[in-house]
Amino acid sequence: MKKVAALLFLLGIAHSVNADDSITLMVCEDCNNDRASELAKSNAPLTQCHTTLSNQKAAIADQTCDSNPHKVIIVDVSGNNHFAFFVGNHSKSGSGKYTEATILNKNDLIAISKQKAIDERFSTFKHTLQTELGLMSFHQISQPSPLDRQNNCPSHINSAVKAVFEEYTSSRIQNWVNHKVEKNIKNPDSFFTSKPIIVGETLYRNPWSEISKNLNLEVNLNNGSDTQYRVIFLAKWIKELGALSLSINPYLTYLDGIALNHFKISAPSVSHCLESALDKNLSSSISSYISNTNTEDT
Repeated sequence: MKKVAALLFLLGIAHSVNADDSITLMVCEDCNNDRASELAKSNAPLTQCHTTLSNQKAAIADQTCDSNPHKVIIVDVSGNNHFAFFVGNHSKSGSGKYTEATILNKNDLIAISKQKAIDERFSTFKHTLQTELGLMSFHQISQPSPLDRQNNCPSHINSAVKAVFEEYTSSRIQNWVNHKVEKNIKNPDSFFTSKPIIVGETLYRNPWSEISKNLNLEVNLNNGSDTQYRVIFLAKWIKELGALSLSINPYLTYLDGIALNHFKISAPSVSHCLESALDKNLSSSISSYISNTNTEDT
């Protein structure tokens, strides 16, 4: 049985156990018991409703809804303050979620150790990428242009606009990131995709199994203390392509202190320098995205 489980794991096939036989792993940093209990409740099993009345149509008021307890482990990624609960439902309305603290066994501790190692490797890679990208000056990843010089305007404003809208810049960063992946990661699909953990014959899964882990990477605009400008690329693993795809994160990217996604909702007032950078770098079609009120649904 152990060999079969190992083979299924290597092939990336889900272990054939019932949901009640598996254990859920959830990651939390600096969780206390109350927070851990609430997280565990978010993974309560589905309820089953039944009635004690015989040969009669069940009425909602007569129904009792419950579920078999499901084990949930909250992993403390920053320390060893882990929690384990049995989570279930028991109420007439089916909304009475409860947790009952339980102990961690040997297999649980092994699974926790594996999960922490996975998260640590991912965090280390992310930190290394961000550090190296942050050390690059913007001119190293952008295409020089005569329009880069603006009279009486800080250069980082023009750099921010180019980083957001210039395909050359995003392409350079994407190529650089994927080169780092090829050089430093042996099995990138497993590295960037959450997978269940098998210890012995026990399956430990998480709510995000088979979901890609994303990276937010900030570009160095050389803008010093000016926090009004920030450009963040979202790197997402595309399994079918075997590569990371980069796109601007519109919620964390700011131009003139305004999140990029808000530019599509309305046409906010911006500084003269940002308006000038937009006019010099953007085509008329893209410029209308920024300059005009967009009445389309977002």
